[in-house]
Amino acid sequence: MNIKTIILWVGAFLIALTVGYYNAVTAPDFPINGELGIAGKEFNYHFDKTIGVKDSLLLLFRSDADSVSGTVRVYGKETTIIPLTIQEHGKRLQAALKTSKLPDTLRYTVVLNHRGNVIQIPQSGMVLQTICYGKTPSQIMQVYYLTLLFGLLLSIRTGLEFFTDGAKVKKLALFTTISFNLFGFFVSPVKRAFELNIIDKQILQPELLFSFSAMAMGLFWIAAAITLFNVKNTRFFALIFGLLSIALYSVVH
Repeated sequence: MNIKTIILWVGAFLIALTVGYYNAVTAPDFPINGELGIAGKEFNYHFDKTIGVKDSLLLLFRSDADSVSGTVRVYGKETTIIPLTIQEHGKRLQAALKTSKLPDTLRYTVVLNHRGNVIQIPQSGMVLQTICYGKTPSQIMQVYYLTLLFGLLLSIRTGLEFFTDGAKVKKLALFTTISFNLFGFFVSPVKRAFELNIIDKQILQPELLFSFSAMAMGLFWIAAAITLFNVKNTRFFALIFGLLSIALYSVVH
C-alpha cells in the first residue's frame, strides 16, 4: 500500500468520523447532558430521549454535594412520584421508572432538594420525555453500527478515487452497496423487531420492520453502482456519488 492510498483511507476515515459525529450531536434524539453547581459542588445529569430497556428506565445522577435528595414526577393517567435513592455515600442518586409496555413514552420531571433549596433539572418547567424501546442485544447493535459506518467510510473512499486513476472505483462501489444493503435490509429490521418487543410474540410484519430511512442508502448505492459499472468517466461520477452519499446520510440518519 503506497503513501497516497494511506492518505486517502485516512482522509476518508476522518471525513466519515466528522460526518457521523456531527449527525449524532445534532440529531433530535441526542441526550440532554449537563451539570449544575450546588453549594459550590458539581451535580451531573443525563437524560436519554430514546433508549432500549428491559422493563424500566433507570435515571442516574452523580453529585459531589452532600445532603442532596429529590423526586421524579412521572406523568400518565395517574401522576406517580418516585423518590431518588441515594447510593455510594451520597455520591450517586438513582430512580427506576417502570414501563407499562414496550415501546413506551415516559414523561417526567426531576426536582432536587438541597437544604431547603428546590431545583428542577435540567430547567424549571421543562417536562422530559423518553421513548423506551425493547432492549436490543449488544451483538446486534455492534453489527448495526459496523455496517452503517463502514458503508459511510467506503462511500467516501469511493468518492476519493477521483484523485487517483480510478482503478478501484467499481470494487469500492460494490462493497459500499453490500454494506449499506446489509444494514438496511437485514440488520436494521432485526434491531427494529427487538425495539418493538415482538420477537417470539407476534408475526413479524414487513411494514413494521422496514423503513425508508434504513433502506435509502442501500437503494441509492444500488443505482450508483449500476451507473459506475456502465459509464466511462468513473472517477467523476464516483466523486459525485460520494458527495451525494454524505448529503443523503445527513438527511436520513
